[in-house]
Amino acid sequence: MRGLSLINPNCSHSTATKEEFFEIQKILTAAYLKEYRIKEIKLNPYQVYSYYTIPHALLYDLQKSGLNSLDILVIYSYSVIERFADLYPEKWEQLKHCFGKIVFLSESLPVSHSAAP
Repeated sequence: MRGLSLINPNCSHSTATKEEFFEIQKILTAAYLKEYRIKEIKLNPYQVYSYYTIPHALLYDLQKSGLNSLDILVIYSYSVIERFADLYPEKWEQLKHCFGKIVFLSESLPVSHSAAP
């Protein structure tokens, strides 16, 4: 299975700072990818990390790579992508169509956004 993860560094949790919540997202998405043996694809050879933090960049790299579809996109929760989806519904739809499945790991922790996606 081939996939990617998307993490939002601009979210926080009531009991965690933005930095702590960013680390939580990284740890949990990496654990999910490992547990389900999902191979992270590197779309951009200049990409530093294996995960994406900017949905626009992910969509751009997907379009530029010529890949029609990947198996899975792993996101901590819909809450961390909700602002992007609300502001750019067409781009969110395009992004969703690039993956066979989108997995939201947890919807149990409320988050607050402090900056643009």
